[in-house]
Amino acid sequence: MKVIIAGAGVAGSYLGRMLESQPTLYDNNPKPGCGCGWGTARSQVKRLLGDVGLNLDDYILCEVEGYIDNKVFIPLRNCITIDKPKLVYDLRKGLNLKKERYSFTGDRENLVVNATGIPSGEAVFMIQTLQERAIVKGAKEKVMYTYVNPRYAGYAWLFPLDEEGQLFHCGAGCSGVPPERLIQEALIYYGLEKKDVKCGCEVDLYLADPRTVDLVKENLVAVGGAAGCVNPITGEGILSAMETANLLAKTLKDGRSLEEYAASARTVLERYNKPYAFLYRMLDSPVWGWLSGLRYNVTKTIENFDPAPRFGTTTKLLLTSGRIFLKPPKPTTHKGLTRS
Repeated sequence: MKVIIAGAGVAGSYLGRMLESQPTLYDNNPKPGCGCGWGTARSQVKRLLGDVGLNLDDYILCEVEGYIDNKVFIPLRNCITIDKPKLVYDLRKGLNLKKERYSFTGDRENLVVNATGIPSGEAVFMIQTLQERAIVKGAKEKVMYTYVNPRYAGYAWLFPLDEEGQLFHCGAGCSGVPPERLIQEALIYYGLEKKDVKCGCEVDLYLADPRTVDLVKENLVAVGGAAGCVNPITGEGILSAMETANLLAKTLKDGRSLEEYAASARTVLERYNKPYAFLYRMLDSPVWGWLSGLRYNVTKTIENFDPAPRFGTTTKLLLTSGRIFLKPPKPTTHKGLTRS
């Protein structure tokens, strides 16, 4: 059975390199790798890239020392930002790639891998994001900034793309407010100035509860974002995307069934069960969702980054977030998250 991979982002191109059967990949994205998710966990991604003969050090843009969440600093010991477009470019080298969209209809003879980032299942959500690469004035070196307004489900971020604290990946994904406005609130809140925007785009980010997503359906199998490999709180998905692609490649090489792959993938994605519980609460009541998940989000949600929160971190976050709720920089209303 021939393997067809629809989508050649991180998950699809990584799977293509892992397989020895020379699969055919389809992808018509004119800017591969330019979506969100530049931040990831160093040690785990280093191991996974080693399996396909790539050196993580070739892609590191910044060794992140910590992140500031609503003006509360939390040290990180295993977080980096990477050159995602370069990584996807190198993963694609030597692969049989067709720059066109794959049609999923009518193919019953081949094994088709959905690596498009678009999942199917009972609990699938779509969040509108705005993402830009820009120079930011006034920012600290080697630090990520996040901004949460408890009135809304979502957050704004500024991830460093160099170690000088100048070039950042700025963005927001949220419900109840336009992403652009939330970015503006974040810049005002931190006293930063965004200048010289290099590029920008509006992207629909899909979220799917891994407990109900369709991982295997007849001859169709999902990896990456299509398998629910996006943390619904942080938006990080590079690590899980490669993990599921790695699992599928080893399943196929060993001659095991797709059902075994699905069982293994769901075990890996159990880490998202609790974040999805918080997401559901936020959709009903953003304030209650953030409050109930505050302690968990400071530690467990970002555990792959090896956080080292200090004594009183959660209390400080509660106070700063409460002040934002009572008097945000520029409140507005907008419906940004819809269930598909």
